[in-house]
Amino acid sequence: MADSRIRAVRAPQHGTLDLDGVLTVLVIDNDLETQRHLEELRSVDELCCVLALTGDEGLRLALERKPDVVVLTADLPGEEGLRGLSALREAIEDAPIIVVTEFESAGQAVVAFRWGACDYLSKPLAAEALRGAVDRALARKSAIRERNRLTQRLLETTQTLQRQQQELNAVHVIGRLTTSLLDLDVVLKRLTEVAVHLTNAQESILLLRDEHSDELYLRASKNLSGEFPEDFRITLDGMAAGRAVDTARPVLVTGEQARITPGWQPEALLYMPLQVPDRVIGLLGLSSRESKDAFSQQDVLLLSTLVDYAAIAIENARLFESTASAKSLMDAVFSSIASGVVALDNADQITLVNRAARRILHAPRATAGQRLGDAFPMFEAAVRSSIDQVKQDGKLRGPMEIGFPLASGEPTTLLVTLSPLRHAPEGHRTAVASDQQAEGSPPEVFGEPRHLQDAESAISGVTVVIDDVTRQRKLESRFRLFQRYLSPTVIERLPDDPQELELGGVRQDIACLFADLRGFVGFSSQHPPEQLVEILNMYLGAGAEAVLAEEGTLDKFVGDAVVAFFNAPLVQEDYAMRALRAAINLRDAAAELRASLAPEHQLAYGIGISVGTAIVGNIGSKQRLDYTAIGPSVNLANRLQAAAMPQQILLTREAYEMTKEHIVARPILLEGQTASQGPTEAYELLGLAESEATPPPASTASPDP
Repeated sequence: MADSRIRAVRAPQHGTLDLDGVLTVLVIDNDLETQRHLEELRSVDELCCVLALTGDEGLRLALERKPDVVVLTADLPGEEGLRGLSALREAIEDAPIIVVTEFESAGQAVVAFRWGACDYLSKPLAAEALRGAVDRALARKSAIRERNRLTQRLLETTQTLQRQQQELNAVHVIGRLTTSLLDLDVVLKRLTEVAVHLTNAQESILLLRDEHSDELYLRASKNLSGEFPEDFRITLDGMAAGRAVDTARPVLVTGEQARITPGWQPEALLYMPLQVPDRVIGLLGLSSRESKDAFSQQDVLLLSTLVDYAAIAIENARLFESTASAKSLMDAVFSSIASGVVALDNADQITLVNRAARRILHAPRATAGQRLGDAFPMFEAAVRSSIDQVKQDGKLRGPMEIGFPLASGEPTTLLVTLSPLRHAPEGHRTAVASDQQAEGSPPEVFGEPRHLQDAESAISGVTVVIDDVTRQRKLESRFRLFQRYLSPTVIERLPDDPQELELGGVRQDIACLFADLRGFVGFSSQHPPEQLVEILNMYLGAGAEAVLAEEGTLDKFVGDAVVAFFNAPLVQEDYAMRALRAAINLRDAAAELRASLAPEHQLAYGIGISVGTAIVGNIGSKQRLDYTAIGPSVNLANRLQAAAMPQQILLTREAYEMTKEHIVARPILLEGQTASQGPTEAYELLGLAESEATPPPASTASPDP
């Protein structure tokens, strides 16, 4: 009966849907109107439609036909609502189900969706609505299938990556084990064993480079038969091995090219270069007698990591062999170095102490075997906590500076560095490497042996390095004091050898700045000397900071005046502008200081600036030198300063001409201070051109004579 209602037709083309074969729609409904829409759906959408009149019949057809979409009515006679929906969902897990109902109900829709429906329609049912619901259901099924396909592909890719990661981790563990070995024979044997274990190779050879003859010679192998000569050597010109050395890249050869010696006939031979930063030191060769395609790109990746570790291990082993012969020389050097060295075990017993340590700590009788506190009691008290911290966390401490009086009472400053002392038992690594594996068993690749880890991580004591910096700290203290008497630029130009310091100077174009506190003569007569010095230092400090901020040379303090110049000893292309900016900053700094002081302590600078040639150099005597500037331009700056009003900055015409594009100034005429001096043309600096030219507030005080 059901078969008479089945009609198979060609499948539709649904845009993005990628469905193969005929699409089957199972409709479970006894409504004539639904059957009529089904006939329309057959003719328009060209689907294979299957009709069932009861729930039981629909369940049977669903199990037999495995439909792509199911349309289920919730109003079948004799059925209890959506009772058959749950059974259908179990029978066809991935087919979308569309629920149709006679009476639309929000509660029924919620139950339908909860039990697995993908769409919900109400009667009267329009053909267009049914067709749209079927299309949506088919699209949803296609999306679910694509998602499942991508999920499966992602799972497979993840498993592949995990497997490759495990292989790389194994190589890294092996590499760490290999680089920890210092016996060259053990290193090479381990390398050839691991290479065979990680790949499909049946044999491996280790060829080292002879730097004198530029040949490769056999140094180690795994599974080689007697047909391969033990004294095998190969030249580097024109062969696969030579290409691997020259290019520092893996080279794979097959067939005849893989047969590098008579009687030995592998199908494939892979050369992996052993490279250190500046050269290739040898090759790891792996051969397969079974297939020309035995080695994959993944094999090359794993082996590349392995040979990197191996090259480091080989170099380390070679270095260890070469340094062993120098041990006696190093012992002699150790005993003669200037730094004190004391080695302690975990019980604070001295295992080694050199002459320098005895001298620095004033304990000539200290010897190995004593406890630190017995040999150097005051020093032990000073470093006790640091020694305990090094033992606890195994981290370096220092260099740290400690000061304490010695037994003689003399104060001493020491620079101390403490580091953990790690020591594995002699021959421990070699024994582990040679006895770890039974003959023919695969190397351990999943972790280092427990006893090797303990040997590497155990702290067996503390090394203390001591330098006596008492004299150095005294000199540094004096130098810091010296810096307060001289300008930094003058200190920088001092020669290392005092004999090179000569009297004399050079002719140099400079900008000279004089700044003098106005009213200071009267101010000094009204205040006690202690208060006078305190206030004066505040104003002079503000002036010095303004000059040094523009990298000027602070020449001297003359009473209440600041004298500075620019363009010497360091050449400065904008030296005139530096002098002007310093003057403005000096004036502003003094104004800020004045605002913070009591009215009776408020003073102001009068400033003069000139530009011209002067003699700059060391002036004085061999016993007492000043780095200063002498010349008419210097005198002119002093004269302008003397004529300036409080907070006024006066410039010479030359200074104005050099900076006029960057400043705001107005011309003034200064009368001569003596009968022989005529009027002087000058300019009053009002500000920089980039800012508003606001002249400083006028003052009623007159300049000091």
